[in-house]
Amino acid sequence: MAQNSLAERVLELRKEKGYTQEDLSDLCQVDKRTIQRIEKGEVKPEEVPMCGHCQHYGKLMDAGAKFEYVPGEAAEVIVMWSDKPEVVTQIKEFAQRNRDELAKMEAAKEAKHE
Repeated sequence: MAQNSLAERVLELRKEKGYTQEDLSDLCQVDKRTIQRIEKGEVKPEEVPMCGHCQHYGKLMDAGAKFEYVPGEAAEVIVMWSDKPEVVTQIKEFAQRNRDELAKMEAAKEAKHE
């Protein structure tokens, strides 16, 4: 995907979800100016040090993965999909990394309370 296309897609998704640049900067753990620069195509998202989740989301978006946020009472769920088998494989790997990280966090939390 061309840089301008990715910049346009980031802007489009942010607005579609009703996020301000400040909301997105908080989610990605970067400053608001960084989000502005990404949306203007001045910098590629992968060149910006962000939290690991944001980096993976950007790579999946660039590969053509589709995302939908499904709000719930207790939490928000993110559904990811693609028609491309290689992207589905990347999504599965991303999901497994998330499960592994959650398990580590839970184990650390339990160890603290013992």
